[in-house]
Amino acid sequence: MNRYLLFIILITSCINSKSQNNKEIDSINNLLKNSGGTTKVDLLIDIADNYIYKNPGKTVVYGKTAEKLANELNNPELEAEAINSIGNGYYFIGDFDSAIYFYNRSLEKFIALKDTIGITSVLGNIGTAYSNKGDYVQSLDFGFRSLKLEESRKNPNGIGGSLLQIGNTYYYMNDLVNALKYYQKSYNTFQVNNYPDQAKKVLANIGIIHQSNGNSDSALICFEEYLGLAEKNNYSWELVNIYNNLGTLNLDLRNYNKAIEYYNKSIKISNDINNSNSRALTYMNLGDLYLEINKLDLAEQNTKKALDLYKEAGSKKMLSKTCKQLSLIYAGNQSYEKAWEYMSRHSNLNDSIYNEDVAAATTELQTKYETEKKEKEIAEQSLLIKEQQSRLRLQWTIIGGILILAIVIGIVIMLIFSRYRLKQKNKQTELEKKYIENEQRLLHAQMNPHFIFNSMASVQNYISSGKKEKAIKFISSFAELIRNILQNSRESTISLQEEIESLIIFLELEKLRMENTFEYQINLNTSLNTNNIFVPPMLIQPFVENAIKHGIKNIDDGLIELVFEKHDNTIRCTIRDNGIGRERADKIRKNNHKSLALEIIRERLEILKQLYHTELFFSIRDTQNTHGKVCGTEVIIDLPYETE
Repeated sequence: MNRYLLFIILITSCINSKSQNNKEIDSINNLLKNSGGTTKVDLLIDIADNYIYKNPGKTVVYGKTAEKLANELNNPELEAEAINSIGNGYYFIGDFDSAIYFYNRSLEKFIALKDTIGITSVLGNIGTAYSNKGDYVQSLDFGFRSLKLEESRKNPNGIGGSLLQIGNTYYYMNDLVNALKYYQKSYNTFQVNNYPDQAKKVLANIGIIHQSNGNSDSALICFEEYLGLAEKNNYSWELVNIYNNLGTLNLDLRNYNKAIEYYNKSIKISNDINNSNSRALTYMNLGDLYLEINKLDLAEQNTKKALDLYKEAGSKKMLSKTCKQLSLIYAGNQSYEKAWEYMSRHSNLNDSIYNEDVAAATTELQTKYETEKKEKEIAEQSLLIKEQQSRLRLQWTIIGGILILAIVIGIVIMLIFSRYRLKQKNKQTELEKKYIENEQRLLHAQMNPHFIFNSMASVQNYISSGKKEKAIKFISSFAELIRNILQNSRESTISLQEEIESLIIFLELEKLRMENTFEYQINLNTSLNTNNIFVPPMLIQPFVENAIKHGIKNIDDGLIELVFEKHDNTIRCTIRDNGIGRERADKIRKNNHKSLALEIIRERLEILKQLYHTELFFSIRDTQNTHGKVCGTEVIIDLPYETE
């Protein structure tokens, strides 16, 4: 099932700058009647910002009035602030393209004015808007630019907001490790610098990570901590988000009535403040809930509402997710043509969003920022050391040569040790970076487009030939396999039981597609407790796929055998087939295609050796019968493992 959570986002130009008290708005309006010139522009901007959480449509209206007046007064400073307020209004409405347009106009004016405070605020806002559009490269680019400027200003409030925005972007990318890393940095920044309300907002987002990892109790503590603050201050826009998240939490806990109650609260406030983006996400969650309890008409009704809203917003990311959910709904009520149609739309949209170029670009941005930050720290340390040495020279003339020699030796040792630690840290960072990139590449290898195309062609064939039961079984198994691959790709380790279950689903799916032309066996050593043994995911399936595709594809009595056993400090997996062997398979192929998945696995094993500090055996060979004739292929691979 899909679960969609809403962030508590800090729009940096609005943090704690305005309250949301109707009396204050009325008071400002009274002042507005008797004001003119720049004072009137200031008041109009104040009113616009006060409406940001309650009625962002009014924020746009008052912001545009302020912009027009500031332009007439030839006051670029106030004009830049007014345009930024207009962008905020469109953001909270959910019109991210319009928000980005006005943010960029505001940024140009702040740059011309050399207003660093304005520049950093708008950079963060643009990054947040791009994140919601699904353009993660642009989002991280603006986020890191904002963070760099805030750090140069030594502004803890702005630093915390930039770190939070970067964490949100990584969460949207399903990179929970980096998301939690930046959330924790943001939370610590706000806590240390005495910004308790902002810290609670970040805590609510940390709760989203806990919920994504299945830690419902920890998530509930984080959500309820912020809920009190939001209800006390009547933060309408953020109440939309926290009610949605509490609904999703109760959905995970199977408290369906409670979940519906929270979702309806979220939708009601979304309607009041005209927030189409949050309303669409909540409709998605309602559709997911009704799909889970098999009320397919209500599931279709709510999911289509979300689809219409995302079409208006032009959000490819969420349109893709909505199409996938509708495909599952139509498969459930046996409308297979519609299920196929929406699954195809989901696949096309997803391919246009998630690709290796995006992953590489986002990794490059983070690495660039981390590298620049380290270089700056090293430069500052070098400067500090020089200043210390200058002061020490006055003492050296008195203490004498011996003390001078001791200090020089101490400084040399310190520099060598610092360099050694920095080198080790960089080595570990590079290793972790390679591991993450390798996992992403392996995921792309497992999501083989030929396999997906063949699978969908099989479904289409079953439907056109009237084999509905086979089509239902195939779609169900295919959906479960894809969900397992995506879920497991986010984990560094999974239980051996989960790995075996995913392999069984894949084998059954291939067996069904190939009309039962092969059988398979899975043998476990009796000493293995598969639920308490955790191994890196996605290492075995590519070999099973190769055995089917190149080994037994052209024979009618194929057999795939998988054996799992303990071997020294590893779990040894042996994959055997009774196929034609590698040499004949290479001759049958149209070209000498080199397996990308095999290269990725070799690289990953090298990284795992260093991470687990253990030797990992890996071999591929053809097997022979007693007459020396090739009778199949055998793959042996050692997996590092952990236990509870």
